[in-house]
Amino acid sequence: MHEDCPTAFAPSTVTTECVLSSMVDANMRPITLKDCKVPEKVLDAGMIYKLEVAFRKNGILSNEKEQVNLFVLNNSPPAPSCTLEGFKDTIELAEGAEHRVNLKVYETLAQQEYRWTCTPVLNQMLSGEAECPFEARPLTTNPQLIIKDEDFKPAGSKFELTLNMMKQNSNIEESCSVFVQKQFSETSQDQVTLVVTQEEEVADPTRENTFVCGSETNKNEQLVYQWDVIDVFKGSKIMLTEVTQDKNKLIISENQLRFNREYIVKCKATGANTVGEASHRIKTVEKASDIAFSVEPNTGIAETTTFSLSV
Repeated sequence: MHEDCPTAFAPSTVTTECVLSSMVDANMRPITLKDCKVPEKVLDAGMIYKLEVAFRKNGILSNEKEQVNLFVLNNSPPAPSCTLEGFKDTIELAEGAEHRVNLKVYETLAQQEYRWTCTPVLNQMLSGEAECPFEARPLTTNPQLIIKDEDFKPAGSKFELTLNMMKQNSNIEESCSVFVQKQFSETSQDQVTLVVTQEEEVADPTRENTFVCGSETNKNEQLVYQWDVIDVFKGSKIMLTEVTQDKNKLIISENQLRFNREYIVKCKATGANTVGEASHRIKTVEKASDIAFSVEPNTGIAETTTFSLSV
């Protein structure tokens, strides 16, 4: 710093001044914030605020200002009331298996009772309806539940088991769930030949593309279908955001595939007695060029006016 002129070599400093106001509550007075720091307990959950930021450089207020909208989230969701021990979120129920479902309850209320309920999960890939062994179990003080393979039908179906926790003589009720996936018997499955066909003549990314997985010898058996689409160029599976699976059909929505690209569409079907897989290789069409056509003249008389097409 220069002795005769103290500010001659002083580095430029930039400070901020902020004014906070509510965009919802008209009765809230604007608050000037020091260093643009919002004190605790000023913002309310679920509210929207406007933060106007002004800048000072070397003490001179700039004409430029920034405006920021603040969306204050609601309070954090409550922690889960219970968790499943020994599994993730799904129990794979194999043939002849028996499991003791034990949901660890975090907070046990005084005089708390439990009720298990079972609901089939709709599966569009499986023909036939799933059957729960029970709709609702009687109230009990034990949160554990024993499930057996033979009680859940048919193979390939999925169920949701829900543990409802209730405090006696009150309206307090909480619940948590676990899914049960009934497996097929691998020992009794025979290999079956499948074929994947495409309904459209060409694979056009701008249109829906439908693929069918079928077997000539097992038309009446209930099968669960699993589809994969592989990008040949990358050599890996791709995640499609807009697809529809309807039993043995896979419908890929428009704008999901890329132009001039090769894909392998794979199908795997599993049933109580059979298992098989097949694949179908496709190449999407090239992207059309952006060529503009025009017809001259715009109007005319049939059989007398000569029209010309230009690019």
